[in-house]
Amino acid sequence: VESFYMKILERKITKKPFIERNVLKLKEITLDNLLVDFENKLEKKTNESTWQRFFEQNIFIFDSRYIDFVPKQNLKTGKTSMPDFLVHDIYGFVDIYEIKKPSTKLLKYDKSHSNYYWSTEMAAAISQLEKYVFLASAEALSIERDIKVERGHCVTVVRPCGILVVGHSKELENDSMKQDFRILRNSLKNVEIVLYDEIYESLKNLRKKIESESSEGGSYA
Repeated sequence: VESFYMKILERKITKKPFIERNVLKLKEITLDNLLVDFENKLEKKTNESTWQRFFEQNIFIFDSRYIDFVPKQNLKTGKTSMPDFLVHDIYGFVDIYEIKKPSTKLLKYDKSHSNYYWSTEMAAAISQLEKYVFLASAEALSIERDIKVERGHCVTVVRPCGILVVGHSKELENDSMKQDFRILRNSLKNVEIVLYDEIYESLKNLRKKIESESSEGGSYA
């Protein structure tokens, strides 16, 4: 339906403002459904594979520039080394995503030094993703060729970003945990960490923005 409205918007018609408002309304409804689905998955302790499918179907959640994903792309010639999926943006540049559960423990406490450090699960996930980024850069031409052959897309693998979707900020129960998490997060060179509730809040903000734009356009009647 949204596609239909967008085609109409390209034409010169007298009721264009009305149609623009209805496009915004459709986006509101889409985001409402998405937010409900997201909440349900968080409450049900959804497994990693289901989250992966959810994000594959809604890659705009991560960045509006993303246009397609490549599931389980092998990054190393002759051996199996596959991140959850690759995505590429409108310019053809590739990023690498690894999906863990919201319940994944983020930090552990070191009593001897009175500070927090990455949990075993986080350290392993970060190390694995850093390896994927390294392999992608080393095998760039091979990956670009494979994606061209298998999906018909011309992509470019240049300094890909590794994004780890994991955990929830509710684990950060005190100021010390929040500060140490920030320090650890910002110290990473090739990996970006995104928490599930950060994604959820980003969607809510997008929903509010569209609602505001819709209100400024006047009534739908």
